[in-house]
Amino acid sequence: MNARALRLGWAVAILAACGVRAWNALAGPVLYGYDAWGHLSYVFFLDLYRSVPYADQGWSFFHPPLYYGIGWLLAQTGSAEVLVRGLALIGGAASVGIAALAAWVTRLSLPGRPGLALAAFTAVAFLPVQVYASTLPGNEWTAAVLGSAAIAVFVWNQGRDRPSLAIDLGTGALAGLALLTKFSAAIPLFALTLALAIEGLRPGAVAPGAAAAGRARIARRAGAILIPALLLAGPFYLRNITEFGTPFRMSREDSLVARVEREQPPAERRVGDFARFSPQLFTDSDPAAPHLRHSVWGSVYANAWSDNFGASQILIEPESRRHPSSTTLLLALGLGPTLLAFAGALLSARQAWRDRGTGTETLLVLLAAGNLAAFSIFAWEVPAWSALKASYLAGASLPYGFFVARSLGFLADRRPRLLRFAGAGALGLPAALSALIFTSGALALPRPESHFMPGVRLFFGEVRSVYLPPGYRDRLADQLGPRLATRPFFTNRIAVAAALDGDPGAARGFLDTVLGDTRHAELLNNRGAVRWLQGDGTGALRDLRAALALEPELPAAHANLAALLEFAGAPGAPAARTRSERSRHLTPRGFPYGAGNGDMRNPSSFRWMLQIEPRGLALWLPPRSRAIP
Repeated sequence: MNARALRLGWAVAILAACGVRAWNALAGPVLYGYDAWGHLSYVFFLDLYRSVPYADQGWSFFHPPLYYGIGWLLAQTGSAEVLVRGLALIGGAASVGIAALAAWVTRLSLPGRPGLALAAFTAVAFLPVQVYASTLPGNEWTAAVLGSAAIAVFVWNQGRDRPSLAIDLGTGALAGLALLTKFSAAIPLFALTLALAIEGLRPGAVAPGAAAAGRARIARRAGAILIPALLLAGPFYLRNITEFGTPFRMSREDSLVARVEREQPPAERRVGDFARFSPQLFTDSDPAAPHLRHSVWGSVYANAWSDNFGASQILIEPESRRHPSSTTLLLALGLGPTLLAFAGALLSARQAWRDRGTGTETLLVLLAAGNLAAFSIFAWEVPAWSALKASYLAGASLPYGFFVARSLGFLADRRPRLLRFAGAGALGLPAALSALIFTSGALALPRPESHFMPGVRLFFGEVRSVYLPPGYRDRLADQLGPRLATRPFFTNRIAVAAALDGDPGAARGFLDTVLGDTRHAELLNNRGAVRWLQGDGTGALRDLRAALALEPELPAAHANLAALLEFAGAPGAPAARTRSERSRHLTPRGFPYGAGNGDMRNPSSFRWMLQIEPRGLALWLPPRSRAIP
């Protein structure tokens, strides 16, 4: 490839990669994505309580806080659009950054062939899961780009005449920031330290007579990487150990999450699931289909090359069903880069063995193997189709791009004509099709606005009726029917909307449906408020006292009790008001207070409770939240 063609190729690749992501982030529908509501809830929790939540306070709250701290900074603009589109831009930029780092490592490791760096960039930047998932809410891409940056800086330092401890400190800082973003970022840190250990411990790794000095130097380098990483991320994980006895306490320890996982097939994982790969996935990539839910790597492949989850919380309209012909073609074309990456991994493993573990390829093989092993363990421990998302392998993107380039370099040495075909056919065609399919509105009408967005706008002070207008509320109630009684927090949200829309009768009916069989403090508080509005002061007091018996520090119930006592001129009102103000500033504990009480359709981080005021009912607001007109 001549210099002019190479410059043109880089210009096209960079513009297309950045352009697609910028368009999707700024012009496409946002806030789709698996667990999107949980990620926004974390941001809202930081804004409401000015503290990092514990893992038992919400659905996605087990994650480290760095990504959500960035979201909190965006939230200070007071704009729902800035928050969600800003996070989308950050994810897109992180994805392009991973591709750029893959190109840099390739350029450093395979010098003299600049075209291979472009191949690595293209392989990563246009891998479909990178395109469609990078602008969705989630910390995978931020953690992956920080971990990849640590690997790339280390590779650069290794190539210097004398590796610098100062640069190793920077490597450790990047690894620590990655660990402060997602626990899986422990994999690149593990790969770095293991690669150094292999370099120092394998026979022949250091010159004879200089073994002690060489190993001392390697030990200093390992310390320079580990110390800043642990200083940055250690306090978060130490807090988890102190609180839960483990550095990483997942939400699946809680009953709600465990129930959701149990409801998803296959509910058990077998060894054969890691070997099964059905050709049927090319025509039916539904992740819940039997041929995929029992195929771990088949599911990962399908999700890497198609948006078969529909980029949604639930499988409503997967992208693979919106344009099935092009999806089937993309899944077929994806075999080319996948086989190149697999062959490149074998070539790198062979080279690592020849280098006796001292080369860059050892590090990349360790990084890839660590990600695959961690994913396999996770798939085994969480036997549900929803656990088989390709975005969980974002940390393997850098070695993936390098392995593709490694294969192409091998072909260039032996079959130059075949290289031309492989470069254009195995990379160019899938990249072009991926960009076309996953540009919002290019091949299909854009999705409607996410049903999460009204709740986000509600948090920032927009009119509450936009969240659950009466017509939509009634349709939801009709659709749920008898399931209302089994969905207490979702039913509570409908009841709150009805009460705020001036329909206390409907609100009372919804709350009675749930409270007939169960007891929930916030629902009892709300029924007490509705009873007061209906003129039933005695019933209101009974419900409020029952709520406080279940949760003695429920601030809304104390405020409502104080209001009722004040209206009646009864003693005890000042004490109840003082108790309300004190409990109002207590950060709630216990799953799932932090994430809308576990209601999947509610991305707001505060609990939906009614507050009694002289003019009627209002929405109870936690401390530091914005007033709602």
